[in-house]
Amino acid sequence: MNTEPQQLDRALIKATVEETFLLLGVDVTDPLENQKDFAYLRFLRENSEKWGIKTKLILFAATCTFIVSVLVWVVKAAFTGEWW
Repeated sequence: MNTEPQQLDRALIKATVEETFLLLGVDVTDPLENQKDFAYLRFLRENSEKWGIKTKLILFAATCTFIVSVLVWVVKAAFTGEWW
């Protein structure tokens, strides 16, 4: 007896979800293609995070090298008296 209202509810929910996904630009007719798209987005995000960490390490190493070279130059100039 309750099957007809339940079917109407399911149809309404399904239509609402499909319309929402279409508004977001997701094609609900091909779930495998969507899975590939999300896998590619995950790949891009993970690589972006890896390169971000590597870039920060390179900048940190370059900054440390610069600071140490300036300190060596200051100490050497202080002992020899030649600043330029």
